[in-house]
Amino acid sequence: MKLKNTIFATLLAGAVLLPAGMSKGADRNYGSVEVGQFLKTPKIEGSKTDLTINTKSTTSFKIANTTEADIAADGMNIIAGDSYQIADTSVLNATTLGSGVTASSLTSHGNQTRKENIRPFDVGLNPTGPQPVQTTTEGGTANVWQVLQFDGDGGSTGDNHVYIPWHVPDGYVTDSGRLNFMWSCESAETAGDAAVFNLNVLAVASSESVDAAVTAATTNTDVQWSGTADLRFTTQINFEVVDIAVDDVVYLDFSVDESASAFTDTIDIHNFEIEHESTE
Repeated sequence: MKLKNTIFATLLAGAVLLPAGMSKGADRNYGSVEVGQFLKTPKIEGSKTDLTINTKSTTSFKIANTTEADIAADGMNIIAGDSYQIADTSVLNATTLGSGVTASSLTSHGNQTRKENIRPFDVGLNPTGPQPVQTTTEGGTANVWQVLQFDGDGGSTGDNHVYIPWHVPDGYVTDSGRLNFMWSCESAETAGDAAVFNLNVLAVASSESVDAAVTAATTNTDVQWSGTADLRFTTQINFEVVDIAVDDVVYLDFSVDESASAFTDTIDIHNFEIEHESTE
């Protein structure tokens, strides 16, 4: 049944009230009405009623009491702050799945930040050269920390090195690798004193040599010191100075540049953290 021009049909709870002169028949579907191109503002009341719009022009539905929600050629749009619901349970909003969703068949999503913590005693030490001191230190309040104490006093006894191997996980996003490290100093150093950190990088794929030449990352000079003892700072170095791919083993050679630094006490590293983006 196709109604054109002037139409008087009112849909009430799935039933169709026909205008005078129109009869019911077994071949008619009274639960579904196709509205012609001349009908621009149909009104639907009740429930269990299907409405099909057949028009040659662009057609959209505006949701009552708002100009922000509609059903148009570019899809369904609901008002900001609302969510799609099933059985009165939120299943989706603009940015997240609803809290009632307990399972999903999603196979991909936007990148997520991953961080992997590395404790001071989990690093490798230089087998032939100067090493930082792996120790447990106690503050004035009896707080205790495990730290790596690096020499950074401007001398020439040799830079302290540690080594961190990292297996690149599935989902790794190229050019996202960063090494973060948290550090402090037990003495009240002069504000503006430099702590200079170096990093060498080697990425080794399957069947490649682990004894190849390393590549130096950009030297990082941190001068955020405030002249107060025991303040913790965080410094970040970009280690994506070589091509890094999933399943590579990346060797990070971290050191404090002793001669370029200007601290009277040791530079204490509390922990390292590898940060990267992942598609999984």
